[in-house]
Amino acid sequence: GELKPLSPKNSPGAATGMDITPDGKTIALAHSNEIFTVWDRASGKLLRKRIRKGQVAHGDIAISPDGRWLAAAGTPDSLLLTTRGDDEAVELKSGEQVPLQTVVFTADGKYIAAGCLSGKLFIWETASRRLLHTISAHTTQIWALAASPDGTTIGTGSFDRHTAIWDAASGKELGKWQTHTSFVRGVTFSHDGTRMASVGQGQNQIVIREVPTGKVIRKMPTDWAPTTVAFCDGGRTLVTGHFHDRFKFWDLATGAMFFEWRPQDGPYTLELMVLPGSQSLVSSYTDSTAVVWDLKTVLAKLPALPRAAHTKEQMEQLWNGLTDNDASQADAAMWALVSSDGAAQFLRNQLIVKPMEVDERVVEKLVADLDSDEFLARETAERELQLYGGVIAERLAKELAATESAEVRVRVSRLLKRISGTPGGLSPQQLQASRGIHALACLGTPAAMEALKVVARSKSDPWRASMAQRTLDRLQ
Repeated sequence: GELKPLSPKNSPGAATGMDITPDGKTIALAHSNEIFTVWDRASGKLLRKRIRKGQVAHGDIAISPDGRWLAAAGTPDSLLLTTRGDDEAVELKSGEQVPLQTVVFTADGKYIAAGCLSGKLFIWETASRRLLHTISAHTTQIWALAASPDGTTIGTGSFDRHTAIWDAASGKELGKWQTHTSFVRGVTFSHDGTRMASVGQGQNQIVIREVPTGKVIRKMPTDWAPTTVAFCDGGRTLVTGHFHDRFKFWDLATGAMFFEWRPQDGPYTLELMVLPGSQSLVSSYTDSTAVVWDLKTVLAKLPALPRAAHTKEQMEQLWNGLTDNDASQADAAMWALVSSDGAAQFLRNQLIVKPMEVDERVVEKLVADLDSDEFLARETAERELQLYGGVIAERLAKELAATESAEVRVRVSRLLKRISGTPGGLSPQQLQASRGIHALACLGTPAAMEALKVVARSKSDPWRASMAQRTLDRLQ
């Protein structure tokens, strides 16, 4: 461990919430007895300490992506939003006398979300500090809260055994599932945002779900009640924290635990995070401390994937398997690709696409056919327009604004959703590409990182380029 910031005699109570600045230099902790503290990671120096009266036992804290703001949850009906230097502070009111327990900033810093004991989810706009949405998200306490790396979605987990994903801007539900047999303690997103992992107690189960499709990829049973979860190592490895200070490391290529680690005896692990772009793990404990652990030795124990000398035809078959509607089958095809010799170069070639040439007359005919009297003509037009992807998004947006046809409005809205790549709205080509980009992140070799850079620089498909760049930003 590099850091143990608080000694027992100065203990301000269990470290019930934790967040880290994007550069990994500063750690903020919320404590169970009305205190939150801010620490310099390198020196272990206490930078700030503040008492917040009326805090409930399980508070939380979040740091804005630019490192300026701290949002502290744990009191009835409000969040405390304050600058790191404490020169400005404001209460963000929820409007309901219910203790707020969890808090997170979206990755772009535009929104702040908080979950409460009654199961409601509140979303504020950071700049204006306006409460935008009050959502009856769950039937009881929201224990787990996470934000996706692209800044668009928020994941929740509750004592009602459900996990869910919400659109941050609109507050709309994008998917909700009774994932676990007992309450959900932790949720987290993978580096590229295409996977959400959750841990639940009762049967002590880990669930990996694909975000774009909402489908379960893998379920893994574990003993020792899990309390928290995080992705590391590009997405191939998952780490879970447990009671009695146990860490378990899981190989997502096989679903097997490959290492169990109990570095110290005594306190319960309450929360853990993997620092972006590094192999360091930060954990918080019931004895008030936070500790930074070097993961290099642990991750070196990850078994090497068996290499496969697939032919070009076999690799193309696996690539086509990335469009499978069964997420677990598509995941198996992805890992088979990752195991293939020459996988990075193959995926790089597949992910660089030639822009589709647009014949304006053909597009106009297809748009007109969206309002055809013939059902088959309408279906065919929608399917063929989707193949153009983002190159006709502007044309479709104009049609949506101008049309008076309810049929056209429904079909064009659906097309724009698919073209934009919003969760649940990916086209088959985008779903295939998202799985291919995730494969490169899991491969993690220098050749795979270079392939991601090439895709990110490519101008052939802005959606793929943006996704590749976001993945790189989290891995580097």
